[in-house]
Amino acid sequence: MPRPEKIETVDDIRLWITDHDARIDVWWHDQHEWNKSTEYKMHSLVERLTAVEKRVMWLSGAAAAVGSIIGALLVK
Repeated sequence: MPRPEKIETVDDIRLWITDHDARIDVWWHDQHEWNKSTEYKMHSLVERLTAVEKRVMWLSGAAAAVGSIIGALLVK
């Protein structure tokens, strides 16, 4: 169905509504698909950041432990 350029009759209004509704349905379908892919990407990014945070905490804890041992040995 072609989109009416001018709305002059009730049939033109019906055509416009049909065309507009179909475009909105397609837009929402595309939006939901995009949301799924974005949600998957964000979830994988969160997992990677969590792994990096854990690694940083372990390394800083190990460095603090080594520093406290060295500090205790140097004082005596």
